[in-house]
Amino acid sequence: ASDDTGGGSTAAQEVLPQLQRLFGYLQYSVAACYDPALLSEALQLNTAVQQDVQEFNKLLLSFLEDQLGRSGDTRLQHLVQQHFQGSFSYE
Repeated sequence: ASDDTGGGSTAAQEVLPQLQRLFGYLQYSVAACYDPALLSEALQLNTAVQQDVQEFNKLLLSFLEDQLGRSGDTRLQHLVQQHFQGSFSYE
């Protein structure tokens, strides 16, 4: 129930704060686990369907690449490619 006021997409307005909360909690909490239900909701994931971690990783990195690519900061525009891009080598 958020509105898009031109400051970014509605998805970004919901997902990015939830992602920040998740990493903050993991870094600073003494608890052994974290419930990512709010992040799952923000990403509109169907939690009744099991997905591989590779599928989730691709979804999350694609989302971040898209959102950061819209930034006016060129350092952010290529952050995902610079840190997570790889190549295959067949020998």
